[in-house]
Amino acid sequence: MKELNIPFRLNMQFENWEFDLDFLPSRIKGYDSFKYRKKLNTTYFINNIKKFELLFNADILTAVIINLNTSSLPLLVNLKKLIIENNKTEIIKIEEIECYKNGRYIYYVSENRNMVIYGKPRFIQKHLLNLLHN
Repeated sequence: MKELNIPFRLNMQFENWEFDLDFLPSRIKGYDSFKYRKKLNTTYFINNIKKFELLFNADILTAVIINLNTSSLPLLVNLKKLIIENNKTEIIKIEEIECYKNGRYIYYVSENRNMVIYGKPRFIQKHLLNLLHN
């Protein structure tokens, strides 16, 4: 099993990044949205990131939306492969949208939208369509 090196771990406190965030209009009632303004030096996403959006509920990180540059198709294909190869991952459908679930996260990876969303399973199952259409 390969470990995904994702840049933000769910359930972390807002205070970990509070000085690196810019407020965004809320996508979902009860959740605060922020743009991460610093450049991340992760080997996986380096030079491919257009925007990170972090969604918090009661100062706890609940979901992350990663918008990538249009030249990121190979990265997205590889990320999807890594997620699927994780032997604890199952493919699920949320409103006919293919997602990937392991015990802690649900991932949505879209080559068409150049986007990755990951979050707590209940949150993603309830709000995925809102995240995609806002």
